[in-house]
Parts: sequence; structure tokens; C-alpha cells
Amino acid sequence: MSDAVLTDAVLTELKDHILHVTINRPDALNAVNVEVARGIAAALIRAEEDPVVRCVLLSGAGDRVFSAGADLKSMAAGGNVVPQDAPYAEYGFGGSTDKTTSKPIVAAANGSAYGGGVEMLLQSDVVIVERGREFALPEVKVGIFAGAGGVYRLPAMLPRAVALDMLLTGEAISAERMYELGFASRIVEHGEALAEGERVAKLIAGNAPLPVVASKRIARHLEDGKSVTEADQVALSHRLFAEVLASEDAVEGPRAFSEKRAPVWKGK
Repeated sequence: MSDAVLTDAVLTELKDHILHVTINRPDALNAVNVEVARGIAAALIRAEEDPVVRCVLLSGAGDRVFSAGADLKSMAAGGNVVPQDAPYAEYGFGGSTDKTTSKPIVAAANGSAYGGGVEMLLQSDVVIVERGREFALPEVKVGIFAGAGGVYRLPAMLPRAVALDMLLTGEAISAERMYELGFASRIVEHGEALAEGERVAKLIAGNAPLPVVASKRIARHLEDGKSVTEADQVALSHRLFAEVLASEDAVEGPRAFSEKRAPVWKGK
């Protein structure tokens, strides 16, 4: 299949059975806009359909931030950060949080991650973090909540008290602490995540493809790229997120962020 991409916001390269997928907005801290979401979804569709692809390696361009999450400036301007066109809409935020591929996803978090960036890591299968980075779900600070999987995947992965602390305060936790709690399976020194991600992806790609896919599908309870055990949580999250997104505070939060001022909450 061709290496052509839908947008420069996401770069793809197929090499040695590994589909390298890079969020390519370093000047915007790899924030997710609709082009990023559509590009990642297209990459996952390709991974699912192409038998040559045995593993996906996800990373962010640059060395500062893996992804800052949703592009709040785009949201403040009335833009949509989730594709509305088929087949990409089905994949949700970041082109990956509602639906995924049965091929393993190795995420090399070569930087800190915030909001939707963390949620994209939560949907990955092997996560590699670097010492000295931080991770946060700060959505409540800007008038929304972690509705792209964070509200139900984080408590399933971390101790409930820690997950709720992160979700309700929006404060960051160090990579070292996240590794200790099981958010990531590997931790490396600054600047080494991508190299380690490539090494792990090669290990996976060197194994028998069918049992690897079967192992992921069983472990993640996947049917057609969606978790059957998360179905009720996904539906509830979508319903409540729509309600919150329609509030005045959801407009105020991104606007205040864009204008670099403190938000004025109304609770409605």
C-alpha cells in the first residue's frame, strides 16, 4: 500500500512490518485538531487492512510534548477536533480513542502528555515514557472533562484514588510515578523513548502475527476494534460530554485559554 497521508499533521512510514505514525505539529505541542484525528484514524485503518503491517509505533514530533491533547485554540474558534466524516468519525478523538486496530500499538511518549494526549496513550498497548516528563488530565480546568476514555480507562489502570485525584484536580504526575503505578510498562532516559519504541515494535513484529492479534483482541475484549466491556462507559461518557460541551463553561474554558486569562465559571 502507498505511504501517502491525508495530511501533513500526521506522518506515516512503513518499515520492516512496522507502521510508524508521528503526530507532526511540534509548534503546537502536537495538539490534536481534526487533521491529526483524521490522519491517525486513516493510519489505523491501513494497519487493520494491510497484512504487511504487524505493529504500529506512535510518537510525537519534536522532543518537548508527545501531545498536549485537544487543540483548545481551534475549539475556541468553533472548530471541531473530532472528524465528522466516515469512516474516520467512528474512531473518535485523536482518531483512536473510540475505535482501534487489532494490531498492537506501541506508544513512544517522547515528551510530556496532557489531556487527550494521555487518553491516546491509554488506548495504546505498550507505553514507553521518559524520566523527567509529566502527565495530566487537565480538562476540568478548561470547562470539559476527559471524555475520550480518560474517565473510565484511567481508574481501570491506576489505583482508583490516584485516578480520581488526577481527574478531579487536573494536576500533573511525574513519569516516574506513572511508571510505578503501571501506566507505562517501560521507562527510559530523556530522549530515548523512540529508540526503545522501535526496539519493542521490532520484537512484536518478529512474532507470529495471528497469535499476536488474537492476544490483543482477547486481552482488550475487542470486537471490530471496539471494547465490548467498555460499551456502556463509552455511551455514558459521550452523553455527558455532549451535555457539558453545550454549557456556557465549555465555551468559556477554551476561550479563556486562548486569551491567556483565568476562566470565569458560571456552573451552567
